[in-house]
Amino acid sequence: MKYQPPVLLKTEPDVHVEDRLYYEVASNGIFQVKDTALYRSVTQVTRDVPGLYPSRERLEMRFPPLPAEPIEEVLAFFAEVYERFEGEAIVTIFFDPVALRYRFDAPPQRIPGYRDYRGKLRAYLRLDYKSVPRPKGYLLFGTIHSHADLSAYSSGVDCDDERFGDGLHIVYGHFGSSALSRSAGFVSGGRRFHVEPAQVLPDCRVPKEPARADWMARVSFEETKSWAEAAHGWNGDGKATPVIGADETGEA
Repeated sequence: MKYQPPVLLKTEPDVHVEDRLYYEVASNGIFQVKDTALYRSVTQVTRDVPGLYPSRERLEMRFPPLPAEPIEEVLAFFAEVYERFEGEAIVTIFFDPVALRYRFDAPPQRIPGYRDYRGKLRAYLRLDYKSVPRPKGYLLFGTIHSHADLSAYSSGVDCDDERFGDGLHIVYGHFGSSALSRSAGFVSGGRRFHVEPAQVLPDCRVPKEPARADWMARVSFEETKSWAEAAHGWNGDGKATPVIGADETGEA
């Protein structure tokens, strides 16, 4: 019978296995431990592990696509924020894994910007937002946000936000044009997987109905004198409170 070395999860600093050879899975990688009468060595595994099959990073999505009606509400919200301020906006996605239902909610969000020579409010390409309480029975599942009149893609700021937790992240762009653009990704274990938008999103356009009044009431515009002044986070803390990773109270 082929020898199969044990695998140990390093859940404590000094945990070990009484065996001449085993593998230790730690927070910073996989290590091979050799314990002999002459020496004991711990070396990080940088090549193939003998006796094991190779694996690869992959994503298998088991959740249903997002429904059309609430997505239209989201698009109406994004479109009105763009029409008023030429700015971005964000909505949180919740999911009930038992009933297989989605819920969407807009967190409090602040748009920094300026007033042009005609008195029109114009947003900087920045959005600060806070968390929103999670409905009972629902999981915090992800975000949908807009890129105003820019194309839909995951910017560096977006990717930083996504590292706060696993979930589905969707971007809509090209508001103010004849056709919207969209992109999607799923984050798990700190890794971002590309998702074809058609796999998770219905084919929707911006509806003619106005945006939800309760969502618009959570959007505030902060007129600033310069981009540098707008770059501070909400309440001067240097960054916005992330939505992903919030608990029942809405605290991150």
